[in-house]
Amino acid sequence: MLDRLHAIRSTLPPAAGRIADFIIANATEVVHMSATEVAERTESSEGGVVGLCLLLGARGFQQVKISLASDLVQPVQFIHEDLTKADNTATVI
Repeated sequence: MLDRLHAIRSTLPPAAGRIADFIIANATEVVHMSATEVAERTESSEGGVVGLCLLLGARGFQQVKISLASDLVQPVQFIHEDLTKADNTATVI
């Protein structure tokens, strides 16, 4: 989602650009915010926030937040896949 925002940023009208800039700069916070809160912080409207979400190809703000959260998390490395029952304590640690 962040890559998509960067890609379309230069084509956005001023209000949508403010919203996009805010989301890019505050992605970690945005995943915990409502569309109304983003609108207030960017001096735009809730409709403007939802409109940007639709431009991004999302069904709404909730889907954008889910995509942002996915962008922000570090993949979990499953080390247990490399272990066997025969491994001793020294190997595991």
